[in-house]
Amino acid sequence: MAHRKANNKHSDATVDPLRRRRRRRLALAGLLLVPVLAFLVFSSYGLGSRLRLEMEQADIHERIDAAQKRRDSLETAIERLHRDTLYIERLARERFGMIRPGERVYLLDSDDVDSE
Repeated sequence: MAHRKANNKHSDATVDPLRRRRRRRLALAGLLLVPVLAFLVFSSYGLGSRLRLEMEQADIHERIDAAQKRRDSLETAIERLHRDTLYIERLARERFGMIRPGERVYLLDSDDVDSE
């Protein structure tokens, strides 16, 4: 038993330096890890910037989609203006108050229309 105790004391003495080394390594790793993580999160190359850029990109894609829909709508209107004379006539009557020769336009007061 005496031999075991001596051996135990020897192993306890070796464990303390091993624990100290491990703690030092962990502390050093922590000290190195904190600035690296701070750089990754807060720098212009970091996570915050990436998220902001992704949101900007999504917004730009939405605006592009809206512009493409508007362009398609305008192209359809242009095609219709080139081919559909009834459409042109309707626009001329509604927007510009144009009439055909011999037609009469009757203007009604909005009060007269509401009373009927």
